[in-house]
Amino acid sequence: MFSLIKVEIHDWSGRVRGDFIMIRSRKGAGLIEALMSITLLGAAGIVFSASFPSGFAALEQSSEATKAASIAQEKMEQIRAVSYADLNYATLNAAGHVDNNPTSSPFSFTLVDGVATDLNSGTGSIAITNEGGGVMRVTVAVNWLSTNGISRNVTVTTLVADMSPWVE
Repeated sequence: MFSLIKVEIHDWSGRVRGDFIMIRSRKGAGLIEALMSITLLGAAGIVFSASFPSGFAALEQSSEATKAASIAQEKMEQIRAVSYADLNYATLNAAGHVDNNPTSSPFSFTLVDGVATDLNSGTGSIAITNEGGGVMRVTVAVNWLSTNGISRNVTVTTLVADMSPWVE
């Protein structure tokens, strides 16, 4: 909105000069600016709040993966403490490292380590294969269902050598 205002200017000789000038009206401008600011802040708030659910989901998935990796690493450390000759069902079961079933590789450790309670539909297995030449491959796998229903797994593998020919 614009308004016309007549301006009279008196000069030194006493003559009056009149002129019209146009000025912009500022009535209601504070309200419009406040509404625009609130609208922009609201839009920014919606954008930021929309990113929180995906951030929480990523945090949950990261927590699950960390827990699974910790379980797998702990189980691998237990296996590393066992000698080459004792990498069998009877010894591993007697030490409490594997479940009662199955009795052949891959062995389960879902129940003895509580994998099913720590992770959603969690399972743990140990596969032991003879690579020949006095070397066994040990693979520890932890599987679970993530919070969004996707099947996930962590696998850790090591080689165990028969050290008995070098031990006196």
